[in-house]
Amino acid sequence: MKQAWWTVCLFWMIYFLNQADRQVIFSVMPLVKTELALDDALLGLFGSVFFWIYGVLVPVAGVLGDSWSRKRIIVAALVVWSAATFSSGLAIGYLMLVSLRGLTAFGEAFYYPSANSILSDLHGTRTRATAMAIHQTSVYLGTVVSGAAAGWIGQTYGWRPAFYFFGGLGLAAAALA
Repeated sequence: MKQAWWTVCLFWMIYFLNQADRQVIFSVMPLVKTELALDDALLGLFGSVFFWIYGVLVPVAGVLGDSWSRKRIIVAALVVWSAATFSSGLAIGYLMLVSLRGLTAFGEAFYYPSANSILSDLHGTRTRATAMAIHQTSVYLGTVVSGAAAGWIGQTYGWRPAFYFFGGLGLAAAALA
């Protein structure tokens, strides 16, 4: 049972980063808009591309999570989305930033189905709902913390370091996972 709760803790951290990386762009969007001279239509497309890709890939991730190693899927997904987030700080133009945003969505889509499946396997009927509820709290905290932190980093150091910070945290977590 101890391993089951340690897994909840590890997955909580990973899901926190999943949500945090997703939100960074929204906190620094005005800075990106100014530097890359983007109009509102391009920003709208940029904001949507993540969810289009994510929405299409989540069912695929579920099917793969039923037939491949879920643990490997989770670690690979974390590496992909964290590397894409980190690399977003290196973007030299709109197309590169949109492509990296799509790659972030690609990685993030593969986390949730496998994580829920593992948590469900580790926690029987007595603890499953509690484990899932604790895991879910990382969504909200990741969103709130990353919004505030990325906004502060963006205002203090520029928009690029916000991506470096959160992408770097994800790559460190991947090493731990």
